[in-house]
Amino acid sequence: MTEGHSYLAPGRKYDRLDAMPSIVDGKEVFGFKNKQQTDILTDRALHFVRQNRAKPFFLFFNPFVTHQGYWSTVPDEDVALYKDKPLTVTDLSRFPEAKMDEAGLRRLMRIYYGSIACADRNLGRLLSALDELSLTENTIFIFMADNGMSCRCSKASMA
Repeated sequence: MTEGHSYLAPGRKYDRLDAMPSIVDGKEVFGFKNKQQTDILTDRALHFVRQNRAKPFFLFFNPFVTHQGYWSTVPDEDVALYKDKPLTVTDLSRFPEAKMDEAGLRRLMRIYYGSIACADRNLGRLLSALDELSLTENTIFIFMADNGMSCRCSKASMA
């Protein structure tokens, strides 16, 4: 992350989200940042669901692509959805710490909205698979969200 602050308590092994490893098959993996990160995470979740569909299971699916430290992993096709959309910034003075012009903020907005589209697309893949496997009626979904973007200027509306 280049903006924002740590969400982790002092004294922890990792004091920044971008310094934390991913856990893959029980092993710490550093630097897992590529354009297909959320798609790979979803593929693994789909594999888990298919392998465990005959018995009760717990799946914690946490696409973190919407956090600014992971914006480099937003697939280009998801950002492109907002290429020609009018993204209006009504009052740039509301973002004094952003230190960017209106065009720069619009670019960040497109990436952020693309990250939401990426998470939504992959959640849709997971929900469709549960439907196809006839598991939807016997599944409890808990949707959670945190406070949004991790940049210091995020406590206000983006528009």
